[in-house]
Amino acid sequence: VGGFSDRLPELLKVVMQRMAQVLANAEAAGTSAGAGPKKARRRELLEKLETQRQLLLQNYKNLTREEPWSVTSYYASHLLQQGSWHLSDYIKVLEGPMSLKSFSTAVRGAMAEAQLDVLVHGNATQEDALSLAEEVSAVFRGIGTEPLKEIPRRQITKLKAGSSTVFEYDLAADNPDQENSCCQNIYQVGPALEEPVRDACLAIISHIASTSSFQQLRTEEQLGYIVQASPWVEQDVLCLGVLVQGDRLSPSAVDSRIEAWLESLGEELRCMPR
Repeated sequence: VGGFSDRLPELLKVVMQRMAQVLANAEAAGTSAGAGPKKARRRELLEKLETQRQLLLQNYKNLTREEPWSVTSYYASHLLQQGSWHLSDYIKVLEGPMSLKSFSTAVRGAMAEAQLDVLVHGNATQEDALSLAEEVSAVFRGIGTEPLKEIPRRQITKLKAGSSTVFEYDLAADNPDQENSCCQNIYQVGPALEEPVRDACLAIISHIASTSSFQQLRTEEQLGYIVQASPWVEQDVLCLGVLVQGDRLSPSAVDSRIEAWLESLGEELRCMPR
């Protein structure tokens, strides 16, 4: 929760309590047919569940209707994160039969163990922060959540140095009205916080690359109306990301121009005064 009201702690408490209440109500309604008020409550919960199901389906199915840079970024993360589910997997589940019982069972399984991180900032003391964290923890304990015995780390595919890995996606096949294309190049550097000097160097180079890429690829070559060069982080793995979106050249042609610009950036860095 966020905002400027001093009643935000109360809002957080209400939200957490409602979350636990919805789960309890879904479990009760899903295991009993009931009549009268119970039947009405069951119908109400099913209608709300169906509304959320439809909203999620629409959101997932509309990925190809988004801007090319958004689709490109999604696939970049999906391909690098090992064992991640594709949106089509979520869509398949959401298009299947759903009940309050299956919903509550899935929630119980997902919340069986959890690692809770609480960030409190603004006009709050240390005691306020600890009190809020305890209130949130109490709700999770109340639904039977146990602390994670070990915090899992998502494995990221390591790109082979000195070689290119290319993924092409024909967005026009799913969205013929989209006239633009996007090329996103990702250059892996390594895990964050292992080498502070390397991390700092990436931050500085990215800052320089941001202006340089815009000047060369956007202003001079006019390859696209979106040109970005910035740090790109995937699950604590640092990268340099370069993205160009436009309708002038194909992504493969833009890729060659990005590579040429990178060579010129190296020379630009070497010529900088020390």
